[in-house]
Amino acid sequence: AAATAEGLSIEHVMVAFYNPKQRGLESVCKVYGLSEEKLQPLALHHGFRHFAKPIQDWNDPRLQAFLQDRAVQAIIRRSGQQHRQLLERYLQQIGFFAQRKVAMVDIGWNGTIQRFLKEAFGHRSDFPVIHGYYFAFVPKMYSDFGADNFCEGILHDSRRGNACERIPAEFEEIFEQGARSWEGTTVGYQEVDGRIEPLLKAINTRDRQAELRSNPLVSRLQEGILHHWEHFRAIQTLTGYNSQQLLPYVHGLLERAIVYPTHEEIRELTQLVHTEDFGHDHVLDLKQPSLTWLDLLRPRHLWQRMRLATWRYALLDRLPTSLPNFACRIAYLHAVEK
Repeated sequence: AAATAEGLSIEHVMVAFYNPKQRGLESVCKVYGLSEEKLQPLALHHGFRHFAKPIQDWNDPRLQAFLQDRAVQAIIRRSGQQHRQLLERYLQQIGFFAQRKVAMVDIGWNGTIQRFLKEAFGHRSDFPVIHGYYFAFVPKMYSDFGADNFCEGILHDSRRGNACERIPAEFEEIFEQGARSWEGTTVGYQEVDGRIEPLLKAINTRDRQAELRSNPLVSRLQEGILHHWEHFRAIQTLTGYNSQQLLPYVHGLLERAIVYPTHEEIRELTQLVHTEDFGHDHVLDLKQPSLTWLDLLRPRHLWQRMRLATWRYALLDRLPTSLPNFACRIAYLHAVEK
């Protein structure tokens, strides 16, 4: 939201529209903390009869006219400047601008927060050099992060062009859950007794309620991660292998878990509920009916299910052999190498 202090550009809008479940201008408002009530009458004037209707054509002349409207941009700038002032005070409060270098650590995937921090505050002479370290870095939405703004994917970085690294992209949601905080999503900032504090998503929202119900399962998952790490670190110390040397082994572990899951793993992991906060209050149910031999006889139907599946390999759970898993994996690797 702070990045809109100088107005909303088509590049900003495209970030909101990147979500395949986007709901047009409603999603833009949710992503950037804008007032739907103030912008809806102006949108109607430019031909948007349905504010929440998806916009597939990013060159829509109505959208171009909407963004060029001075009244629209005035509303957006006022909102963005308020968000920027609060966030700037919060960053000063935690010492962000007092550092020459800052490390930002995140699960992934596009480096959106890192890029928008630079956009909102890069004009300051004391803006630090940011090094972003991501579990997986796949900058599909944009590639320019500005000067002194570095990004690196540890397990996967799409710029390296290694198709075998792409295994996290085949089930992103499970890694999101593995790194999830117990707090709700930060939706803004507010002043409380002279200090700036994060404003979290309301506890009574549908997706936040679903998150809370999943917390016991996520807790077990994260306990397992930490348990594994203790043994992994001990073995790494004994063998003397560095992180770079261990990457092929880690990729093998990930492929086993995602491509060839056990029945128990599928049963446990598909109980999780994944929330999508990017312009949405949407809940993604990971549980999907498994494929049968009958599905294999209907290629078009099969392709559609596989294409839309959150975890395509879990669909193969009821098939008695792992050959379809292997074939699906090879087909995916072949496709991404092209």
